[in-house]
Amino acid sequence: MENINVRSNNMSSVANMKKLMQDPNNIILAAILHDECGACVQFKPVWNSTINQYMSSRTPTQKKKKLILATIQSTTTDDLDIHNIRGYPTIRLIKNKQTMDEKLGGLPEHALIEHINKIQPLCKTEKMEKSKSKTIRKKKSRSKSKSKSKKNRKSKSKTKKGKLMKGGRKSKRNCKTRKMKKKSKGKGRKKSLSLPFFNFKF
Repeated sequence: MENINVRSNNMSSVANMKKLMQDPNNIILAAILHDECGACVQFKPVWNSTINQYMSSRTPTQKKKKLILATIQSTTTDDLDIHNIRGYPTIRLIKNKQTMDEKLGGLPEHALIEHINKIQPLCKTEKMEKSKSKTIRKKKSRSKSKSKSKKNRKSKSKTKKGKLMKGGRKSKRNCKTRKMKKKSKGKGRKKSLSLPFFNFKF
């Protein structure tokens, strides 16, 4: 929740208002006033006091609502792309640069508070948006970590298979070499003939 006073002699306020209007989640309740209008002169202190009292009476969670309460000078409407103003003062509800609701003429304090209370449930909170973005980031990081773990598992299984294949080939080669050695040893040995012993007596 934010209170902003937009005037032509303060271009930073105009630039700030443009940024707030570009955010699609912001709901803007604007009192468009003309400096030379007698009704606007009478309504302006009622508007300012009502806004200040309303904001001070809100809880911390309610203050996080994306509701902008703006006092806009009529000379800044062209810079803000606010058109089709039929009279002053105008209380306009704006979202996505489009008019959602409009009231001509000033309202008393109790009517303004009722009007703002009707608008507030439509506003999003900043915390919800941050938590959503955090959950999206967490989901993305989890999916990335899962994909990395899968890749690591695949690479490990490939290395294990490669090692087993190499080990199998080595064992086969070792068996062949052992057999060849045994054969060579068998060929090299000469068979010893055992001759019978005869004892001759003369």
